[in-house]
Amino acid sequence: MKQPRRLTRDEKIRLSNEGYDPSCYVYVREQDGCNILMDKHTGEHLVLKK
Repeated sequence: MKQPRRLTRDEKIRLSNEGYDPSCYVYVREQDGCNILMDKHTGEHLVLKK
């Protein structure tokens, strides 16, 4: 698995509009038109549709 990367400004805005704290998540990959994010602290994955 590749290293997770920091979120872009647009991803942070979309994540905060969904009610999540962008500072707790990193970008893992894109799959089937969805972004897969990972919580920095718990390691749980979150799927955000584009």
